[in-house]
Order: sequence, then C-alpha cells, then structure tokens
Amino acid sequence: MESDKIIEFYKKEMPTRGWQPNASMRSGGAMLAYSKDGKTVLVAVGKQNNDTLLTVTVGGAGR
Repeated sequence: MESDKIIEFYKKEMPTRGWQPNASMRSGGAMLAYSKDGKTVLVAVGKQNNDTLLTVTVGGAGR
C-alpha cells in the first residue's frame, strides 16, 4: 500500500473516533500524533527498499 494512502486514512479516521491531532511531520515518510483520554498514539509511515513500513505505538499516562 502506498504511504500517502495510509497517512490520509489515519488523518481522516482518527478524528472521527475522537482522537485529537497533536503533531504531524513529513520528510521521506510521516509521523502523526494523536491523544484521547490520557492516551497517545504515534503513527509512523516510511519506506524501506520497496516496502512500506507502518508502526503504531499506543501509550498512556504513567501513574
């Protein structure tokens, strides 16, 4: 799947599910950050060789 399609999917779907966008960076790939209910989601999309790499990391507030 193309990186741009993955990025657009998350940019569209995360806010509709109540996640607030916090940051967005693009440079040879993309990193998106969202928060909701004390949790943070980081979405990283990049290329390696001819493959698309997707990493989704979910973290919460430490207590």
